[in-house]
Amino acid sequence: MHKISFVVLWTALSAAWLHGQVQITLPAVPDTQAVRPFWQGYNQAATTQMDWMRAVNAPAYISGLKPGIIRWPFGNRANNYRWQAHLQDTQLLNFPNAIDYYWKQRSVPLQMVVNFGNGTPSEAAEWVRFCNDTTPPYRAARDSLLGDAAALRFQLWEIGNESTDPWTYAWSWLGHQDAVFGYQGVVIDSPTRLHADSLYYYGGSLWRRGWVEVIGGLTPITAILGHLKAYTASRNADTIAVAFPFLDTSDPAGVRVYLTRNVDFQWAQQQTNPGALYDSIARPANLLPAGDYSWDSVRVFLHPVGGLQPYDVVLIEYHSVGHAGAFAFRDAMKAADPTIKVGYTVKITPELSALPGFAADFAAHPPDFMVVHQYASKLTKPMLDSGYYRPAAYTAQFKVGQLKSLSREWEDRSAQWGLPDTLPLSLTEWNIALCDDCPNPHPFDGIAGGLYVADFWARMVQEALRDSLHLLAADHFGLMATGNNFIHLIHIRESNGGPDTAYLGAEGIAMTLTMAALGEAVFAPQVSTMPSMTIPWGEKNNWTTLTVDALTIYGGMAQNGKTISLLLINRDTAAHSATIHIPIGWQADSLLTASLTGATNHRVTLAQNKAAFTGTSHTWTLPAYSVNLWQLSLSSPVTSLPRTRPHPAPLRIATEPGRVRILNDRSGILRVFNMQGQEILHRRYTDDFSTAGWPTGPYLIQLISPDEVRTARFFRQ
Repeated sequence: MHKISFVVLWTALSAAWLHGQVQITLPAVPDTQAVRPFWQGYNQAATTQMDWMRAVNAPAYISGLKPGIIRWPFGNRANNYRWQAHLQDTQLLNFPNAIDYYWKQRSVPLQMVVNFGNGTPSEAAEWVRFCNDTTPPYRAARDSLLGDAAALRFQLWEIGNESTDPWTYAWSWLGHQDAVFGYQGVVIDSPTRLHADSLYYYGGSLWRRGWVEVIGGLTPITAILGHLKAYTASRNADTIAVAFPFLDTSDPAGVRVYLTRNVDFQWAQQQTNPGALYDSIARPANLLPAGDYSWDSVRVFLHPVGGLQPYDVVLIEYHSVGHAGAFAFRDAMKAADPTIKVGYTVKITPELSALPGFAADFAAHPPDFMVVHQYASKLTKPMLDSGYYRPAAYTAQFKVGQLKSLSREWEDRSAQWGLPDTLPLSLTEWNIALCDDCPNPHPFDGIAGGLYVADFWARMVQEALRDSLHLLAADHFGLMATGNNFIHLIHIRESNGGPDTAYLGAEGIAMTLTMAALGEAVFAPQVSTMPSMTIPWGEKNNWTTLTVDALTIYGGMAQNGKTISLLLINRDTAAHSATIHIPIGWQADSLLTASLTGATNHRVTLAQNKAAFTGTSHTWTLPAYSVNLWQLSLSSPVTSLPRTRPHPAPLRIATEPGRVRILNDRSGILRVFNMQGQEILHRRYTDDFSTAGWPTGPYLIQLISPDEVRTARFFRQ
């Protein structure tokens, strides 16, 4: 696929201030399609405080977002996260706490990100076995740690994290850096993107020395690539296990150690320039003589003359060797459990694709999906900083179009390279932008974020159900945060001594409305007289304007067939009127309407109204820049059940008196419905389940796995 850089032409265009009217007709029998739970994913960090999870309103907000999967431990830290080392951090959402909160209490599985930065294939494989292996040793291990011996059977596993940051070893998650600086800013290495990409897949070695620019999530301290350690007490010697083994034991010059005396720790922590900090530590005069230290493959043994004193800082720079690549990780994990799905995180550039032998090697170690990090920062930030909200809202439509193109590219590549299957995409992070610590206030904390996430998610699901987008999973970034991290959904206000309080940001409200409308099943309403809007758009120097729909409208139905919803998104500067026509024969009970609105600043307002409903139509004014939920409750259910994906693999079951056994599947979420569409059972997978006490009659069983929804019908005598 040809890579194009899109920017926006900053030319003031007259807004379409006319008050347009749209006609929406609801079908008498909606042709619904089930929404896969794995498309309703969210990122949550292992460093989340458990107090946040228990904060006032937090459990209810999480339920309102209808999570179908949680990507954990998520983010850049996942590249270096050793889950066993954090088992004692019981105040954090460590592995046992995540299992209890999501899997045990809510039947929500985890999408696992293995430690690639300083881990090994064998460690990753052992984690797979701990989760999924059914043999006695692993059953006993789970019972001891989790209080439950049952296999977790988690299916989605990622190798590494960021698609923009190949072979991440505490470098930036924002992208590859093509220069490493040494003492006094001298460039000591110029790694190419191709070299870094190939390291991700094949493994190899690199020097951990010097420093890089502070971008993305780096700090001046973590931008120094060697291993740093500060001392607050005296000691004669020390043994330091480096963060990213392995050390080169064959090269006498493979490790060098700087010892800096009397460092002002407060000054060091306040530094904003990694070069200044590095130069203060890595002066040539601070280099220890070879006789003051030695090393093995993972440790450095220090015994400097004069020992180690308070306010000393040690910097270890070394040749980091013997690292395995993603191919080796994938093979080890698949050997541990052949049924899991393993994803690669580094995108295939034309240069990498053309590397001799790469296509054949990729086909010999094929992943089950490719990870995509879908952010719109380079478009939306300059748009919003300049007050251009309509193009920012349209960007969600543009980014979904990019995903469709990428999906088609993988269809072609899968055929060309002889892969066993067409590789689907997993959006393990997506959002309007990355904004770890936005200025307060900022438009990301306003209606722009709400418009973007609602339209992006709804449009993405629509295209996936049309099979124009091969989508495995999608995880919003991210679920929960404190401070000015406006792109998260739930925000925590910490208190001194009392309970923490959770509140929804603009994106959180918008996604809650979206899940309420579309979270279970979707259909396409009939729409006519759609108003349009004109926005500036451009490609390099080829500036143009686009005329696009002012509104985007999606239909949804709850599983019980008694709730019909519309999600109506107004991307325009003008309000528009919508008239919804209800089929004759529907027995309406009540109507709920909700509008999330905001001006061109960061403040948003949610207005809701619920009232009895009669008649066959309803006219509603959709405010400018708004995300709107229209939800009709029916006294009699609509006789339509969500249909599954085309040609799903059959689900084989056996019925016995009072029980149903599943014969051919061993993972997923289990749901059972009666023929009125009412959900009778919802739980994590089990080999069988009881039907004792259920009324005689037919039932529909669904087993929801990462890549499809399998169904079967049975009759209880």
